[in-house]
Amino acid sequence: MFEQNAIHAQKLLQQICRYQHDSYLCDTVIVTDDGRLSAHSVILAAVSPVFKAALKRTDGPREHVVVVPRVKCSLMKTILQFIYTGEVVPVPKDMATVLSVMLELQLVCLQQTKYVTIVINSSSGGGG
Repeated sequence: MFEQNAIHAQKLLQQICRYQHDSYLCDTVIVTDDGRLSAHSVILAAVSPVFKAALKRTDGPREHVVVVPRVKCSLMKTILQFIYTGEVVPVPKDMATVLSVMLELQLVCLQQTKYVTIVINSSSGGGG
């Protein structure tokens, strides 16, 4: 039974990732310093109390707008990749900056110290 649930969850996640990639059914625009990205408010709210609070404050129009100041579009795209897939591939050279913004956004999945340590170690450039 657990295996069936895992397969279902994986297929569901893959479909949601496709939807985000194609901007299909996206109801949130994330405005960065140099661009705009589409996302699903329910996904953003589920992974970040910062996004949840920002989305809660937006009333009225169907499309939500969330401004993320001091963040470049390419960096936010990397963070969205992580939010939707759980991965950052390939690991960017500025992974420390990516991690810093992820921590500012209080991504729920980064609350596990073990994961943060792995990310910091992989971005340090040190050999094994």
